[in-house]
This record gives sequence, C-alpha cells and structure tokens, in this order.
Amino acid sequence: MTITLSQQSFWELIEEAEATAQHDPCDPLDKTLKYPKQLGYGYYRNIELRSGLELEICNIRLRDRD
Repeated sequence: MTITLSQQSFWELIEEAEATAQHDPCDPLDKTLKYPKQLGYGYYRNIELRSGLELEICNIRLRDRD
C-alpha cells in the first residue's frame, strides 16, 4: 500500500535528519545523515568536492505501509 506524504512534511523529516548529520572528523565537507525512519532506512552521504561540485551517495530502502 502506498504512503502519501506532502512535500512540506517530507522536507521537515529531512531537516530533522540533517540536524543529527555526522561529519567526517578529517573532512568537514563530508557529511552523512540517516534516512528518516518514517520513510524507510539507510543513509545519504554528501561530499563537497569543490565549490559547486558535490558527490551524493544514497543507500536507502523505502518503507511500505505494513
């Protein structure tokens, strides 16, 4: 069954996850945040390579309503 979520609610969940993001102690431009449990599980990793160029690695599994 499909989970319906407004765009605003989605971004609020992402902002909450960003508040607890982990930064690599050796590289402050490398951060990892856990995907919100309400939506699934996994992580996003964002690495700023240089100004205007970022690498984003995502490993997530979306949740379906039980």
